[in-house]
This record gives sequence, C-alpha cells and structure tokens, in this order.
Amino acid sequence: MSLSHLSEILDNILSELEAIDRELRTLRSIRRQMETLQRNIDRAGAEIESLDDVLLAHETPEDWLHNSNNSNIVDATSVVEKMTNAMVNADADVCSICSEGFQGCSSGTTTPKQPPCGHVYHQVCLATWLSRSESCPLCRRIIRTIDV
Repeated sequence: MSLSHLSEILDNILSELEAIDRELRTLRSIRRQMETLQRNIDRAGAEIESLDDVLLAHETPEDWLHNSNNSNIVDATSVVEKMTNAMVNADADVCSICSEGFQGCSSGTTTPKQPPCGHVYHQVCLATWLSRSESCPLCRRIIRTIDV
C-alpha cells in the first residue's frame, strides 16, 4: 500500500469523524432543546392546573351581574334590555363574548340581544361587557343609550 493511498484513507476517516462530530453536536443541541421543552411543558401543566382552579372559583357573567353592587351594571342592563331581541340560528350562532351557543335562549338574561351595530350577544354577556366598556366587543362601535 502506498503512502498516498494511506493518506487518502486517513483523510476519508478524518472527514467521517468530522461528520460524526457535527452530528453529535446537533444531537446534543436537540437534546438540550427537548429538555427545555419538557421544562416548559411541566411549567405549562402547572399553570393550567392553577387556571383550572381559578376558573372553577370564577363567577359566571350572570352571577357577577346579579351579585354586584356596581351602578355601571345597572345602567348597562337597562341599555341592553332596550335593545332589539335578535333572531339567531340556535345551532350555528354563538355569543362572541362567552363563545357559547344560543340553544334554549329565548327569554330572561340569556335572550340574544342586538346592539345598533348588528352583532348578537347574550343579554347578560353584553350587559356585563358594557358595564366595563362603552363599545361593541367586535367592531368597537360606541353603544350609547341614545342609539338604542
């Protein structure tokens, strides 16, 4: 075997070793990323559990509306009560505030209401929203008593 042939074999081996080294570095980097992802997943799981606790303890908009002494709620409720009752497709339409459907909503605080802008919400959801904001949740049109 000639010296040049041995040199060529060594060059090939070195090239292969360099490729293996690059692959090992890549795999180590991937392992670190996976470890970081796992830590993030673990943290997110803990946050989800704590959010579940908050959600379970949270009052519904209807509870908040009826249990509050806030005068803004009373004003918003009277504004919403004057709004047009909306015609909805109970199987397809949803309230954009609570993301719940309108199935079984025909009277009381769940009545679908339509402000002047034309969007449709549950009465209680819209009253709760308007107790904190003066505008439509979707188009941001100002909803005033005079518009109703």
